Amino acid sequence: MTSTAALLDQAIDRHRAGRLQEALDLYGRILRAAPRHADALHLSGVAAHQSGNSDLALERIQAAIAVNPRFPAAHNSLGTVLADLGRYEAAARSLATAIDQDPAYAEAHSNLGTVLQALGRRQEAAEAYDRALELAPGSTAARLNLGLLYRDAGRLDLAARCFHELLRTAPGHVPAWRHLALALRGLRHPDAEPCLRRALADAPADPELGRELGGLLAEQGRTDEALAVLETAAATAGADQLVLFTLGTVLQSTGRLAAAADRYEQALALGALPGAFNNLGVVLLDLERHERAVPALRAAVALQPDDPVALNNLGTAHDGLHALDAAETCYRRSLMLRPDYGKALNNLGGVYKAWHLPARAVELRRKAIAAQPDYPDSYTNLGSQLQDLDRLQEADLALRRALRIDPDNADAHTARGLVLSLLGQTGAAEAAHRKAIALRETLAEAHANLGMLLWQASADAPAARASLDRALELDPDLGPAHLNRGMVRLALGEIGPGWDDYEWRFRAKGYEDRPLAAPLWRGEELSGRRLLVWREQGVGDEILFASCYPDLIRRVGHLVIECDRRLVPLFQRSFPAATVRSQSIGTDGRETIVPPDCDAHLPAGSLPQRMRRSLADYAEQAPWLVPDPMLVDRWRERLDALGPGLRVGIGWRSQVMTTERRAAYTALADWGAIFAIPGIIFVNLQYGDCEAELRQAEERFGVRIHRWPDLNLKDDFDGTAALTASLDLVLSPAMSVGELAGALGVPVWRFCGMDWTQLGTGVRPWFPTMRLFQPQPGETLPAVLERIARTLRHTLAEATCMPAGEASPPSRDVETELSRAIALYREGDAAAAERLARDLLADVPDQPVALHLAGLITLRRGEAAEAAGLLARAVAADPGNGAGHAALADALQALGRMEAAERALRHAAAAQPDNAGVLVNRAVLLIRLGREEEARCCILRALRLRPDLPLAHTHLGNLANSLSGDLVQAAACHRRALALDPAGADALSNLGIMLYGLDRFVEAERLLTRATLVDPGFAEAWTNRGNALDSLGRVAEAEACHRRAADLRPDLPEPHVNLGLLLRRAGRPTDAAEACRQAIARDGRSAQAHYNLAHLLLEDGQLRAGWTEHEWRFATPQFLGQRRRFTAARAWKGENVSRSRLLVWREQGVGDEILFASCYGELLNRAGHLVIECDRRLASLFARSFPGATVRAETVDPRDIDVQVAAGSLPRLLRPELRRFPDRPSWLVPDPALVEAWRERLAALGPGLRVGIAWRSQLVTAERRGAYATLEAFAPLFAVPGLTFVNLQYGECEAELQAAEDRFGRRIHRWADLNLKDDFEGAAALTANLDLVISPAVSAGELAGALGVPVWRFCGPDWTQLGTAVRPWFPSMRLFQPQPGEALPEVVGRMAAVLRRTGEEPAPPSTPLPSTLPPSTPSAPDDPDRLLAAAAEHHRAGRLGDAAPLYERVLRLRPGDPVALHLSGLLLHQTGDSAAAEPSIAAAVAAEPGYAAAHASLGSVRLALGRPGDAIRALRAGLALRPDDAALLTNLGNALDRSGRLEEAASAHRRAALADPALPQAADNLGTVLLRLGRIGEAAAAHRQALALAADLDSAWQNLSVALRRQGRLDEACRAVARALALDPALAEAMANLGRLLREMGHFARAERWCDRALRLDPGQPAALFNKSLLCLTRGALSDGWAGYDRRFDGTEMTGGARQPGVPLWRGERLDRRRILVSREQGIGDEVMFAGCLPDLIARAGHVVVECDPRFVPLFGRSFPQATIRPAPDRQDEPAEGVDLHIPIGSLPRRLRRSLAAFPSREAGYLRAAPQRVALWRDRLAALGPGLKVGVAWRSGLLTAERMPDYTRLEDWGPVLAIPGVHFVTLQYGDCAAELEAARRRFGTAPAVWDDLDLRNDLEGAAALTAALDLVIAPAVSTGELAGALGVPVWRFGRAGDWTTLGTAVRPWFPSMRLFLTRADQTVADLLPEIARVLSSLGSGR
Repeated sequence: MTSTAALLDQAIDRHRAGRLQEALDLYGRILRAAPRHADALHLSGVAAHQSGNSDLALERIQAAIAVNPRFPAAHNSLGTVLADLGRYEAAARSLATAIDQDPAYAEAHSNLGTVLQALGRRQEAAEAYDRALELAPGSTAARLNLGLLYRDAGRLDLAARCFHELLRTAPGHVPAWRHLALALRGLRHPDAEPCLRRALADAPADPELGRELGGLLAEQGRTDEALAVLETAAATAGADQLVLFTLGTVLQSTGRLAAAADRYEQALALGALPGAFNNLGVVLLDLERHERAVPALRAAVALQPDDPVALNNLGTAHDGLHALDAAETCYRRSLMLRPDYGKALNNLGGVYKAWHLPARAVELRRKAIAAQPDYPDSYTNLGSQLQDLDRLQEADLALRRALRIDPDNADAHTARGLVLSLLGQTGAAEAAHRKAIALRETLAEAHANLGMLLWQASADAPAARASLDRALELDPDLGPAHLNRGMVRLALGEIGPGWDDYEWRFRAKGYEDRPLAAPLWRGEELSGRRLLVWREQGVGDEILFASCYPDLIRRVGHLVIECDRRLVPLFQRSFPAATVRSQSIGTDGRETIVPPDCDAHLPAGSLPQRMRRSLADYAEQAPWLVPDPMLVDRWRERLDALGPGLRVGIGWRSQVMTTERRAAYTALADWGAIFAIPGIIFVNLQYGDCEAELRQAEERFGVRIHRWPDLNLKDDFDGTAALTASLDLVLSPAMSVGELAGALGVPVWRFCGMDWTQLGTGVRPWFPTMRLFQPQPGETLPAVLERIARTLRHTLAEATCMPAGEASPPSRDVETELSRAIALYREGDAAAAERLARDLLADVPDQPVALHLAGLITLRRGEAAEAAGLLARAVAADPGNGAGHAALADALQALGRMEAAERALRHAAAAQPDNAGVLVNRAVLLIRLGREEEARCCILRALRLRPDLPLAHTHLGNLANSLSGDLVQAAACHRRALALDPAGADALSNLGIMLYGLDRFVEAERLLTRATLVDPGFAEAWTNRGNALDSLGRVAEAEACHRRAADLRPDLPEPHVNLGLLLRRAGRPTDAAEACRQAIARDGRSAQAHYNLAHLLLEDGQLRAGWTEHEWRFATPQFLGQRRRFTAARAWKGENVSRSRLLVWREQGVGDEILFASCYGELLNRAGHLVIECDRRLASLFARSFPGATVRAETVDPRDIDVQVAAGSLPRLLRPELRRFPDRPSWLVPDPALVEAWRERLAALGPGLRVGIAWRSQLVTAERRGAYATLEAFAPLFAVPGLTFVNLQYGECEAELQAAEDRFGRRIHRWADLNLKDDFEGAAALTANLDLVISPAVSAGELAGALGVPVWRFCGPDWTQLGTAVRPWFPSMRLFQPQPGEALPEVVGRMAAVLRRTGEEPAPPSTPLPSTLPPSTPSAPDDPDRLLAAAAEHHRAGRLGDAAPLYERVLRLRPGDPVALHLSGLLLHQTGDSAAAEPSIAAAVAAEPGYAAAHASLGSVRLALGRPGDAIRALRAGLALRPDDAALLTNLGNALDRSGRLEEAASAHRRAALADPALPQAADNLGTVLLRLGRIGEAAAAHRQALALAADLDSAWQNLSVALRRQGRLDEACRAVARALALDPALAEAMANLGRLLREMGHFARAERWCDRALRLDPGQPAALFNKSLLCLTRGALSDGWAGYDRRFDGTEMTGGARQPGVPLWRGERLDRRRILVSREQGIGDEVMFAGCLPDLIARAGHVVVECDPRFVPLFGRSFPQATIRPAPDRQDEPAEGVDLHIPIGSLPRRLRRSLAAFPSREAGYLRAAPQRVALWRDRLAALGPGLKVGVAWRSGLLTAERMPDYTRLEDWGPVLAIPGVHFVTLQYGDCAAELEAARRRFGTAPAVWDDLDLRNDLEGAAALTAALDLVIAPAVSTGELAGALGVPVWRFGRAGDWTTLGTAVRPWFPSMRLFLTRADQTVADLLPEIARVLSSLGSGR
């Protein structure tokens, strides 16, 4: 018989093999034999559950537990069965029992995790899984489930880590591959694709894997691969809705719309899916299936009624069906949900366009652009709308903007083509349409537009037809293409097909047929029936189509005609058999006759299609309009009263003059040839407001154009018809006047272009009495009018004959009378000559000579207007009269009509081609018009005719100067003029002026003196002579010349202008300003006077007035040709341009460009978009420096801008006062890569201060020479040791450099591969690496200042100083200006002295060198007194190398000399050897205890050696001797400061300031201490006091910068530190401070560059090392970073912060059996963060003693039980007993975290809260109700201006606190009750708070509460650090650039922490809405 044990083994074997029934049978045999066999009961229950019999399973397992209550495996199995049955609470209890019985039972922990996860208790579940994995690291189930838990919680990074760890132990684990792939996909990890493919290989039918892989491939643009994967998934996964949906989206993105629609419909067949409905609707819209799109989109909206996109799409569908009301409703609903939805605004604009409400449409399109500036369709539609409004320039601008956004937008290209064609740019228009077709050949609109353009521009019928046919092939319903093809067909004579296409006109123009209930007439028989014909288009078209009415009346039973109300009487009379009425449709488009009183209807324009299908249908067309006979008789009488002559009615333009129509019309000014024809009576037929035009024409041409005020030509068509019928002829363009005349049968001469209404003929078949005058190729309409005039004149000549019986008037001898008149004129009797000429004109009105003579005499009398009329008639009568044209030009110039005058002179030159004088006169006029090149051509032609014409040579010389600045050529021309006229004062003066411009002052003065001798009254020569004398240094004579000129010509401004310049240079600014004002008083438009006054005002600090005058600069010769003209942009006057594109354009030189570019940063914030046009060499530098702007080289008349301003005009608008200059150290940003390259090249030069030098401008004139130096003048600089010189002088200067190197023995470094003139990128990168730039007023210095590099500029006073001693534009610039009598070389010497001093540490204030020494007597050379005096003199002068050996000689002769001991020690200290200095100075004190100065020096030395206590004792000894010594007192303050005794230090500095109020160092040092005491405002005030005493105290600027930084005023801080560096370019501390500032501003590369510069000068500079370390850590360079971080205590801000326990510092050596002390530092947040290193240290050391904040002792004691935890002592130097080594806690990472791999991969935290208190808090939190429990903090307890940007206010938390289902708990320590109460009032809720918990001081309680929470959200405060250390999930939000991220996207210290970091232009508070969105999804998923 088999034993029970053997049966059990067999059963288990079967069980393990999956043979469950066999196993159950064997378990049954055992239980029958032993019913209480616990194992059999348990295992049989498990097998029963696995077999699906859960009831039996529960029964057996519970029985097993009843037999053996301590049976962990059974409790585990019971929990598993209960969980599978969904009884999770009971399951959790069973599993907890199993764990209680066996705490190491890994499977039970894992199962418990699964149950807790199902219960939503994620944190507890994670802890259970973690415990399971601690016990069984290889547990795949626990690790898989933990990963799934993390994935469900949104922690995909942790989930992926779990799945990855699982696969390392089980590489073939199929679920792990699946979940890892999905997690990586969610993280967008680069390994997602291979993982997805690996997972799909295991599970090819998994739809989610296929969908995600397909989506990933589609995102990468690999659409073919994506489609293959998704098609496979769709085939293998069966009907998976999301796979089908994803497949549809990919097909849609590739343009396979029909296939996409099929897939969306398949997906929707499986269930409602809003996205699928919406996408299906969009696809159907793209397929033009609007009817099917509507229900799909309605379903999308029904499912998601708050989806603005779906509503917009539904509106688009309704729009496509012309259901505009429904479309508008949808668009408005969409905009209610999302008011800034650009596409909906754009589409709503389309609705209003269709409703013919253009203003509203434009407004909506502009709103759409503002809401969505990157959506090109809005710009395109706006452009089209503006085109319709004839705002073509605006339209072109909008379309160009569309194309900038999307250069391949075919719709925008063809829309722009339409605009360009209207602007007359047909070539560009054609190119635009062809570009559109090239981009999208299927764009029917582009083909249609091209076709019409080809027809209109070149009458290319075949090409036009081909394009239009192609358009209709692509879109048979394209109305404009049909209409355009119809007009082309009609123009070609294809009348029937043409009228068929013409029927599309309503659809083409967006109009609808009238909604009449009657049918449209198709041409069928209508006898006995009523037909309504209704009006359309304009009155002219009504009259044209009315030609069909007589035939129509005969064809229908009765005709009803609806016409313009003004035509009703005329049409009633003309068509008496018809009913004529005004239109019966209201202004709202509704019919007013309902039901209609007709049987059929038709628009008038459709009549030809029914009735005029061939030319034969137009034969024998009789007049069809009948005027009122009575009115005709009345008008004939009125016309008869005008006398005999041909009665000609005229019209010349339409009332509506659009750009498109303007070319078809004329102005009355063009009618001169017609008005000159005698014998015509002109009658006005031009309706509308034209009285001014008529009067002007009458005055100009001396003709009467008759009109009558009692006839309203616009509205009284009956009266107009009667008048027209009484005329002999009508002349008109294409306007209703001509149509009316033709319809009345009056002869009409119509001047117009080719017209489709000609129907392929040379006439208009509608109007038999109409004759066409059309332009020939190249002929203009004014030329056509001249042709009409000739024809009319000829016609009249042929028709003229004397009536029978009438006597002819007596003949006059015209020639004789003319000769007499001319003789009288020449004799001087102009009055008699005029009477005779006018008498002749009475009989012969067009006699040209008489007109000419009368015009000349009238002009002499000063009546220019009448003269111009007479002379115009003279040249019209005799166009070959050159003298007449010239006289007309004089008259027109007198009237100010310069362009017309120039045309007259052109005619004169054509009539007299050999008249050189006319050519010269025309040249003079062209110069006045600014057309100088044309003027030059005229002069050259004149000189070919008359080489001996002095005036021509003079003008040619002036043009050579103005056109090219070629003064040599100009002088040569003036010499020729002088040779031809040696005594001519003008010639002498002109040549003198040119020689003056060539700096040939002596010759100029001689010639100008001759000019004044030849003509003593020649004022211009006198003042020009003054200029020459001024340049020769003869100032008094020059002033006398200017004053003489002013006396000679009181009205002449130039003498006062020149006098002002002289007085300004002479240092008499008040007199100079008065001279400028005198010039302006004489000529308010004297630009030079205004410009000179501008400089004087600006030099005086009067900025507003100065900048206003500065605007005159472009009218001065210096700025000739620099002003730019713009046709498409207005000038910016300072108005709001936030929605405009603003162009700033360059002017003047590169240096000025750089200077004015300081304003560009502000413009970026003010303009909608900034466009900068600069010197091409600056383009890339400016583009990097102003990244939000478009930067480019100069363009010609750009059209992509709205407003424009010259760069030099910006200060007037942005810098009207000094306080408007921003606190910004720099504004240009060099290329980082080039900067790095130059840094390496300069580093190779070796140590030393790197000084860039320039010495002159490239263009050195006599006037400018005094502002520059030669390299010889740099001798004092070349003598300063320790400098490395770098050349910044551009241009040809190699010979000068070599000569200087040879002479001074100094190398001036330059590089052949750097072109300093043209490569500004390279020059900027080189300059940015320099420590100092020394230059005069040249662009090299401006560039350095704009880069923030210290600049020393040597120059005279400059207006750009704006009344100050600095240049406010450049904070890093220091000015060295000549003192009275000082030359520039002496200034350079002064600079060298300052630079020499900056290289040496100055003596402390307390230790001045003795000014006197004991008297000495003449003695031998080794006399110690003489040697000591000489040594002290060298010492005082800074010649330390000469002083040191003399001190040694003194001490050899007199070893105990206290003065020599003191001063030699002081010299050692000053040269950096303080250790060697101390014994010497101590010996001096010992030898002479009363030597106060020696005590002071000893204190300074000991302080430098880091022994502040000894220093204090020495300084107090000195003060005992000199109690009121301010220097000693302030040095004592410094020593007390270093000892951490801050209040005592402040007191000492105050005493020093009282002792010597003029000692700036005392105030400066006091400020430093106050800053460390946190009294930042007082500190800044103290530093400013120091600067008030000594503006050049570089340390005060540096310290002020620190205070400003602490106040959060970073820009001002940068400006202050730049000032410090300008004063001392070698100030390493200031460089380090600037590095820190830039780091805090986020400019990391620049920050590191400044830190490196500081370290190059001072390798041990602590602030630079510390800031560099943070920068290294920020980018992940941990090794370098931690090394520098250890220097944190060496800087001033953490002085006294280092623990000094009396034991060595641990430097990383082995710690076996050694005891180490870890001391606290900084804040408690840092303590918590660095405490993460303690477990590793504890594992290494024999024993660890931790000193911490007393509040942390219990928490740290529990968390690190192997260590000794004790509170930190009060004093840093308190000895530590029982330890061997020590280390500050912040230094542990240097030893234990040298790489990211060294951070432990733990999930739990390293701090442990008290379990009992945690449980208590969990209960208290549970009482809040179900939902996430989230702790929040919003700010630090210490809020300073510097720290404020890192924090928020509780009022910012509205989006977070509004999330439902989440309970917020305050973790904000300190007093925040008022903030919480305000939140309750504002939001209706606030975070929960417990008054019995002190979150600031009870850190044990705070830790317990935190540990009980689900999540903590906090900025950078200790609250978040504590949560992270406890392992609680933390969301930390803050500014980007946090060094503790160590170059990662996380904080490796805290695995449970997630970061939310700001992006550009975001504040920390801006992150809260994003946090709210993420939290909302987490809360809803719980």
